[in-house]
Amino acid sequence: MSNFIKLKDDLISEMDEYWANDGEVPEWRLNLRIGAAIK
Repeated sequence: MSNFIKLKDDLISEMDEYWANDGEVPEWRLNLRIGAAIK
């Protein structure tokens, strides 16, 4: 996994995660409605 973090006033304002596994999305991520598919 790789993370790309954007800071604003020394706080995390955005974080993108890239996973090597391109399989099914884990149930916990679906339940929290976090992340978006890369098209």
